Amino acid sequence: MNLPLKPVFFFSPALSLLPLGASPEKPNFQDDVLPVFEESCNSCHNPDEAKGGLDLTSMNGILAGGSSGESVVAGDASDSLIYLLSARLEEPHMPPRGEKIADNKLALIKLWIDQGLLPTASGKPMQKKKSSVNLALGSGFIGKPDGPPPMPEYLPLEPSVVSQRAFAAPAMATAPWSPLVAIAGQKQVLLYHTETLKLAGILPYPDGFIESLVFSRNGKIVLAGGGRGGKSGKVAGWDLKSGKRILTLGDEYDAILTADLSADQSLVAIGSPSKIVKVYDLVSGEVLYQIKKHSEWVTQVRFSPDGILLATADRNGGLHVWEARTGNAFYTLDGHKEAVTDLSWRADSNVLLSSSEEGTARIWNMIDGK
Repeated sequence: MNLPLKPVFFFSPALSLLPLGASPEKPNFQDDVLPVFEESCNSCHNPDEAKGGLDLTSMNGILAGGSSGESVVAGDASDSLIYLLSARLEEPHMPPRGEKIADNKLALIKLWIDQGLLPTASGKPMQKKKSSVNLALGSGFIGKPDGPPPMPEYLPLEPSVVSQRAFAAPAMATAPWSPLVAIAGQKQVLLYHTETLKLAGILPYPDGFIESLVFSRNGKIVLAGGGRGGKSGKVAGWDLKSGKRILTLGDEYDAILTADLSADQSLVAIGSPSKIVKVYDLVSGEVLYQIKKHSEWVTQVRFSPDGILLATADRNGGLHVWEARTGNAFYTLDGHKEAVTDLSWRADSNVLLSSSEEGTARIWNMIDGK
């Protein structure tokens, strides 16, 4: 007697832990990420209509970035605009209209970035690279540039962030040769013409809030330090004329409070609540040295105009001068009892001016440190 065969089902407990539509362990652009972009992003970010200069239809377009600079950093979703704006961790939110991209799809994008931007299933991931750029100038090019003073050209005039209420500007800087003033806004730098008082351009800073602003000695670069308090800190540098972001430095766990670019544009110094001063070599992107002398938050860093010395100060009144290239101690300048709020060098680099919350300003001679 033949009995009818009944199907036998095997159940694995492990399978019950895998939700429907789960992200693959190694997502790639072609099979996994592109469909998400096609659904939510590519109507505005394609070769024919690349809003913000960003094309998300291909790996080449993504790696080329947009008007705000790099759109993605291989190996670091927390520093990638594509993820930050899509996850609505930074503004402007993307997509700007409609619902936020689903959390499981955002997790897929994040994993794809963190694992190195795998292009296809058979492709190779990219290695996270250190930010490096050769901006160094010859000694004959330090200071006022030849020709007309650098001015913004074709920079956006529409703010990337518009707040409902005004707030105090945490940082300002005047251009050394151009009729411009840079003002720290919310996640952006506002450039104003000092003679007409009209807005001359906007430089987006989606990394957080700006705490420090300086121009390079030749006036061609704007440097900003900032970030998100208690979370991250970045230094950004833009070419003043084109508005292109040409420099990103720092991987701090708190906002950068102060930053400066050496006159020859080969070094960048940063200070933060970590109490540590870090000096970067721009060619290699590596930290050249660290200064751990300060006992409180580092509030000011300033290279001397000749690039030989570096002055650093903190919110406990500590003020020190170092050899800019080596980090070797040069002077300890005792006098301030409260936070040092600003530093300024005389043009010949022989005199340093410091101001403090105690209501005093002091002039220091670099010949004898008094």
